[in-house]
Amino acid sequence: MAAGLAAKRGVPLALVSPAGAAAVLGPQVFQAMIEETRRRHPDADIEGVLDCGDDAGHALAAFRAGVDAVRVDLADEPRGRIADIAGQMGRRLDISEAVPLDDWIKEPTP
Repeated sequence: MAAGLAAKRGVPLALVSPAGAAAVLGPQVFQAMIEETRRRHPDADIEGVLDCGDDAGHALAAFRAGVDAVRVDLADEPRGRIADIAGQMGRRLDISEAVPLDDWIKEPTP
């Protein structure tokens, strides 16, 4: 639903996992879900953001799996290293606040 609406509106969409999802799903499963969404909505500009909690290893595995961006709950120094590695791999460390889907899909009132 969100991907179709993003394509219709011509706006990018970040699909953000729940907190700590990397430990439950694993980066490969999350990336497969993102790729399937892109396949079903080829006109949508979709970015996958995987929450890796406090595990830097999950973040690095996510980058190797092709995940666009990760969120981590780490101290400044390791967070900075993750951000540097992300940049080298064409990925990114996400620090934005997620907008709840219910707020995003509401049609503007005239």
